[in-house]
Amino acid sequence: MVFKMKILVLPNDPLSQYKIHGNYHQFMDRIYYYKNFFDVKILNFDNTKIFDEKIKILNYTLKRNKILEITNKIRKLKKIDCDIIRVFDGVSFVESFSASVAKENRYIFASFHGIWSDWIKSRKSYEKIFIKIFKKYSENHVDVAFCVSNQIFKILDFKNKYIIPNYIDKNVFKPINIEKKYDLIFVGSLREDKGIFDLLTLFKKIKKEKKDVKLLLIGKKYVNLPNIDGIYYLGVKDYCLLPKFYNMSKIFVSLSHSEGFGMPLIEAQACELPVVARDLEVFKEITFNSFLSNNYNYLKDTIIYLLEDEKSRKKIGVSARKFVINNFEKEKILNKEVDIIRRFLGGLYPL
Repeated sequence: MVFKMKILVLPNDPLSQYKIHGNYHQFMDRIYYYKNFFDVKILNFDNTKIFDEKIKILNYTLKRNKILEITNKIRKLKKIDCDIIRVFDGVSFVESFSASVAKENRYIFASFHGIWSDWIKSRKSYEKIFIKIFKKYSENHVDVAFCVSNQIFKILDFKNKYIIPNYIDKNVFKPINIEKKYDLIFVGSLREDKGIFDLLTLFKKIKKEKKDVKLLLIGKKYVNLPNIDGIYYLGVKDYCLLPKFYNMSKIFVSLSHSEGFGMPLIEAQACELPVVARDLEVFKEITFNSFLSNNYNYLKDTIIYLLEDEKSRKKIGVSARKFVINNFEKEKILNKEVDIIRRFLGGLYPL
């Protein structure tokens, strides 16, 4: 009988939220891969019970008060039998802190995908104090930190840290022979920090020169947006449906103010779309032959050029897909991640 260490997964959001935002299947895909090497369970604090045919999910009610929620997480983490706590954290360090307090003789491997130094600026004074405490405590107790980008790698002070970017399934996100109904597409949360109002401003500039330009927006709407001719809001779409909409579009555009990674840019490039975006450090890491700038006129002119030059657009898209497959292909990334875990455990786990 092959010995499998017990791994308990702690997501950074309730699984019901993953479903609402359309990335449940992508998250679970990684957990299914873990099953090849570990005995896996997921600890889900949620007001909706979630069940999965392949993975055992331990559902517990989410507390309304944040302090009670953290206390409850620590209490449950201490009680559940496991060898490893696999944390997925965002920018608040709540999950990694909770796991660290409940650690005892277990190992903690944690992923970080947000720019906490940007996010913390908008928090209240007392929240900033707690977050800094959570961060420092986590850095002293998490055994291995996985950072989705070099940008995050540089701002976190964990002793053992590695860059493990988000990945793409090249067999899901791929070119499809389908009619191009939209000129531009943006996928992500429709809110101010994601640059949605900046994108609308850019769209209006483009429309002055190309009257029939069409923009497709996919994602949850957090702000009131005006009805503008040529803009189509489709709301949240499941992860599995996104390739269709990417392939119905010609160019991916993003004016997000800050990103820890930028998954839609990877997805779009895998579908052979060129990327036009704000000049963010992380976008330089995850794109190839892209057009990055903070100058609206440059972005406008670039988009019009790409819309009018189909040959160049396709050539850029083909090279972008090759770049994504070489650097963010699913099997390659997950193999690297699991290999790091197994090697860290050394003699405790058969390599």
